Amino acid sequence: MSESGQGERGSPTTYSRYCSSSPRIFKIHEALLRSKGGRIYAGFLGKFEEKTEGTYRFKETTEGTLLRYIEWVYRDDYPDVLNSLNSEEATANRAADLPPADKEGTTDANHPLLCHIRMYIFADTYLIEELKSLSFGKITRYLENEKRPADIDSQLAVIHMLDLAFLNLPPSDNLLHWLGIYTAWCLECLRIQPYFHDIAGKLAPYIIRYVKPSSSAPWDPSLHASNFPSYEPGRAHPYEERWYADDKEVETADSY
Repeated sequence: MSESGQGERGSPTTYSRYCSSSPRIFKIHEALLRSKGGRIYAGFLGKFEEKTEGTYRFKETTEGTLLRYIEWVYRDDYPDVLNSLNSEEATANRAADLPPADKEGTTDANHPLLCHIRMYIFADTYLIEELKSLSFGKITRYLENEKRPADIDSQLAVIHMLDLAFLNLPPSDNLLHWLGIYTAWCLECLRIQPYFHDIAGKLAPYIIRYVKPSSSAPWDPSLHASNFPSYEPGRAHPYEERWYADDKEVETADSY
């Protein structure tokens, strides 16, 4: 499947493919992949399957993330919202010449914040520091502009982003510590969502140093006894009572 290169760009010499179940194959110039591919390009060296086939399969990466990565390789930036690309022309051969198409709506899969965290995880996984730095800036600027998420959709997007980050990034990552401070700052807005309590265990080590202690002791008479649910064998946890977004299916954070 490999072709000979010509100059800095020339003919595309390696092919990147989303996953074995995807029919779409995306071409990318070898010279650019060498300079911006991080660990991806290493797969085409030596006696690896990628070198033999000329194809790199991303089994745990969404197609949207791969498309944004290819955009970044050619343009040093990537879009928040992707165009719907024709499978035959959705190559990185000449990213600037990609055909115009109707934009997708800002759905869960195409929410800017979720796109940025997936790009950050992708860059961390494949050791692409320049892309990682770009995504870090996009995430932090988005949250700085958003402030505390006020509506349900914004809260769920932030929580989903936190879930992806704390599930896929190493504990020492700087972004996790930044997000720990942010989560502690807007804890009041996030904890009203049951989804937040599902992932709170992963967040606790990062937010515990920033949350303020309670102003009241548990025996303080100002605290009404009904605030503390009594124990009953076999009773469901209070937070399992999904009082928000009951009709929304929360996407699992098993891919980026």
